[in-house]
Amino acid sequence: MKTIAINQYGSADEFTMVDMPTTEPQADEVQVAIHAFSLNPMDIAGRMGALSSPFTDLWAFPLVLGWDFAGVITKMGKAVTGFNIGDAVFGSAAPAHAANNGTYGEFITVNTKELAQLVVSGQVKLTVATLPFSVANVIKGHRSIESRHTTGKIVIHVTD
Repeated sequence: MKTIAINQYGSADEFTMVDMPTTEPQADEVQVAIHAFSLNPMDIAGRMGALSSPFTDLWAFPLVLGWDFAGVITKMGKAVTGFNIGDAVFGSAAPAHAANNGTYGEFITVNTKELAQLVVSGQVKLTVATLPFSVANVIKGHRSIESRHTTGKIVIHVTD
């Protein structure tokens, strides 16, 4: 598969196109054809070499960065339920993903716990690739507030 990878830590000038093998899904994983990914502060920190364990435990060069994505399921592990090939999904790669399994590539293989289905009319809404990192921060903040106040639900309203 085609990827955008780095061969060493550094500036954005380190990005280069690299062909890498596509990962195959394990029993509880799916392979997703990536239609969109987002750039977050974590991506920049990873590119600069500013992240440490557990993020970097499975990394080697060339390294495909990226966590958040939107796309379509292309393959499924044998134990996967609740999803189908062709489903539009969005999600986030595991924090400690393998070097060739970031979102800056054509495909990613992820555990279904990292996915949410998109309910749209047969198309992938590209903007949802920006949600996982942002929503995780909203939830973290909500839990902090919730520990002081016993109210609340999180409502995320997205419009075009």
